[in-house]
Amino acid sequence: MTMFGTSASYIVSCLKAGLHPAQGRNLSSLAAVGSTGSPLSAEGFAWVYRELGPDIWLFSVSGGTDVAGPFLGGVPWLPVYPAELQARVLGVAVESWDEEGKPLTGETGELVVTTLTREGLPLIRFRTHDLTRIVSREPCRCGRTSLRVDRLSGRTDDMIKVKGINFYPKQVESVLLRHAEVGNDYRIVIDRLEGADRMTIDVEARGLPWPEELSRQLSDELFSMLGLRAEVSILHPGELPRPEGKAVRVQDRRK
Repeated sequence: MTMFGTSASYIVSCLKAGLHPAQGRNLSSLAAVGSTGSPLSAEGFAWVYRELGPDIWLFSVSGGTDVAGPFLGGVPWLPVYPAELQARVLGVAVESWDEEGKPLTGETGELVVTTLTREGLPLIRFRTHDLTRIVSREPCRCGRTSLRVDRLSGRTDDMIKVKGINFYPKQVESVLLRHAEVGNDYRIVIDRLEGADRMTIDVEARGLPWPEELSRQLSDELFSMLGLRAEVSILHPGELPRPEGKAVRVQDRRK
């Protein structure tokens, strides 16, 4: 096996479970790992390099049926920047736009894909609703002439506003990923108590027992990141409901 394709969530699960895939196995022929399905964090990149070696080619892929395949992927001879998407693929152009449709550099905007030599639906331009940032438009000495694109940081339709503060579920997830004591499944519940917004984060423990101070620690870290206080409820493994299809991360009960 020279290449292994997987999902970002699988890599994160291996990280949090403390697995060592190279132990007891001969992976000397493995040259590349491709990740897709969701953005792979810098912590995920670090784990792959630590476990499989610094010379492994690790790349993320993003795409969709609307443009008949991937639009951002990997190129083996270009530099890899942790958590970034290496380059656009052939047949499309990518940009990050603001709400008025103007290209952005260095700021987060919506990823927009234009089909060039590929037929897609819409036929010309597709608004992905994914949020990203154009890191640089400058050509690289390595030969790259396309844009440097940051990881996908969220969705335009995923934004949550609580007590006047805007944030995305991925920001909450990034805090939870730092703690091996909790699993990958979580739920953000927002309701109103006596006219004021209240937010609760339900997350499953990875095992029993869990540290008594874990809930407070997670709440403090979320406050440091968001400027918003949330109650964190630690649940037993398997206690969160598993709906069919796409995971439901947010329950806004204010509506």
